Amino acid sequence: MTRPARRSVVAPSIQEIVSFLGSLCPLLAPTAPPASANPNLHVGSPTDLVEQIYVVPQLSCSLLTALPSHKRALLISAAPLFDTPPIAFDWKTPAHRLLSQLLEKQIALYVLPLSYAAAPEGYDACLAEAIGFHEALPLCVTGAEQQFKLVVFVPPQATPDVHRAAAEAGAGTIGEYTYCSFQALGKGTFLPSERANPAIGKRGQLEEVEEMRLEMIVPRHALLAVIEAVKEAHPYEEVAYDVYPLHNVGAPYGRGRKVRLEKPMAFDDLLSTLEQALDLGPACRLRYTPPDPQIANAGVTHLAVGIGTGSCNDLLGAAHEQKIEVIIVGGTSPSDWIGVPPPVLVDIGFLPSVAPGLRRLSDKLRQVFGGRGVKIEYAF
Repeated sequence: MTRPARRSVVAPSIQEIVSFLGSLCPLLAPTAPPASANPNLHVGSPTDLVEQIYVVPQLSCSLLTALPSHKRALLISAAPLFDTPPIAFDWKTPAHRLLSQLLEKQIALYVLPLSYAAAPEGYDACLAEAIGFHEALPLCVTGAEQQFKLVVFVPPQATPDVHRAAAEAGAGTIGEYTYCSFQALGKGTFLPSERANPAIGKRGQLEEVEEMRLEMIVPRHALLAVIEAVKEAHPYEEVAYDVYPLHNVGAPYGRGRKVRLEKPMAFDDLLSTLEQALDLGPACRLRYTPPDPQIANAGVTHLAVGIGTGSCNDLLGAAHEQKIEVIIVGGTSPSDWIGVPPPVLVDIGFLPSVAPGLRRLSDKLRQVFGGRGVKIEYAF
């Protein structure tokens, strides 16, 4: 079976990309409806089309100076320009100058919400994985991810390819099992129009074909990536699929990640591991509270990680209650260091802490929007 040529695709709008980013971020707690439909879109119009995406930890003059003027570009940043929206502008203020450059170059700006830290593949999870803690669990559990069921109808001979593509994009995981699916053979009908380019049959002629009904569970954060992977692997010009919301309890999510090491690790070895795993250069100096002699001599067994959000008090409190010995964070405030009880606090800096999550986000954006002609670049 030859695959028909796809119809020309249109570049996605900012709203489509914002909706995708929202699907990655869990709702940590009930909140009042935002005053704006897109509160994290700081510059740009939702209807604007996007051909270039830059994923960055934070904006800088050197970054914006290097970027060309691009009416169809979107910057996705981990850090906002302003803590609160300004009511007046002073061109001598660095943040206001950056805003001026964005407007001059007509580049849109979206700031990732803090809830991305708690996402199943967000900042905290990716930081733990980058350090080498692959079996880490949420430190502060606040909910469970919504699950969906994807049903797609596939020619029998193409089913293995579509099944594999969906599983590799994140579908079909149930507990410790992957590639889980249900498949049933049935009959499908279709009548191609005069403008169609059918892989099977002829235009204007009703066709009956054998098709496989392929069902797989998909977590919310992977849904759009799975759909795009299925479309790419499917031989039909138009792919028939259904998405059903489920009441199944998905994987837990929340702030921070915790892990119990099989063998205790010396504190100095832990610091060396952080420097090597995160490629911390001379500019990224580790800050930490001195460990007590017991930890220094016996080694560390219970650790936690999480990015800082201006204040790490919630993470520190949870780590203290759960008898965590060392917590690794990215970005602290002065109050975090006042009278710090156990655990030992290690600050790796904000930029190194969000880098693994932003790299993963760049890959996800390529999965979903790369096939629509969008170029995605991660700029550290």
